[in-house]
Amino acid sequence: MSTIWNFMNPLKTGGIRLGKSGRELYGTVVRAGVNRKTVVVKVNRFFYDQHYQKTYSCSRNFHAHDEEEFCKIGDKVIIQSCRPLSKLKRYFIRNVVVMGGRTYTPAVPKGLEEAAPINEEPETEIKEEKANDKESDK
Repeated sequence: MSTIWNFMNPLKTGGIRLGKSGRELYGTVVRAGVNRKTVVVKVNRFFYDQHYQKTYSCSRNFHAHDEEEFCKIGDKVIIQSCRPLSKLKRYFIRNVVVMGGRTYTPAVPKGLEEAAPINEEPETEIKEEKANDKESDK
C-alpha cells in the first residue's frame, strides 16, 4: 500500500500531482505510534489575499490509517480520502514521499569489530605529552 518516493523537495519541484477536490493531501506526520495503525498528519494550506496582497497559511490535522505501521514522525506523506474507518479516520497513507523521521546508522560487520580491537597506547602517549607540556610551562 505505501510506497516510497525519493524527491528532494517535491512541493517546489512540482513532482507531486494530487487528486482534485481535496481527495488527496500532502502533509507531515506529527504523531505516530500512539494508536496502532493510526498516524496524525498536519496539512498546510496557503491562500492569497488580494486586498492585502499577502499570503496566509492555515493548517489542519488529519487522522490517517497506516496499515503497515511504516510512518515515523517527520515523514512527508500523501494521504487519500476513503470511507470512514473510525470516528476520526477518513484518510489512509497513499505514499511516503520523504522519509524525514529516520536517521541512518551504518551497520558494522561482526568480523570488523573483532579484528580491530581498540588500542589504548595512543591515548596514553597524548596524556604524557600534555603532562610534559605542563611541566615545561612551569
